[in-house]
Amino acid sequence: MQQRVTNRLSEFAYADLDSAIRIGRHTAEIAVLGERFANVTLPLFLTLNRENRDAVAEVILAIKSELDELRDALVDSEQNVAELVEFFHSGR
Repeated sequence: MQQRVTNRLSEFAYADLDSAIRIGRHTAEIAVLGERFANVTLPLFLTLNRENRDAVAEVILAIKSELDELRDALVDSEQNVAELVEFFHSGR
């Protein structure tokens, strides 16, 4: 996925290769983290027996950890995404 994003940016003549690589890496990471949360962690939380408090507590910790990872990935991508927005906004 990372390479596909980088290649796609190249198709738009986004010339900052280092930035394109970072955007590809960050967006791929965000996609993987989001998919894991949506397909594994959240469904697990929703299906656990509420009387199994230890398991629920573990899943809650996993939710916090995954959301922290997702936040960090989003923060890490902000500068490069802002540059990309500026690139498209300026009509280059």
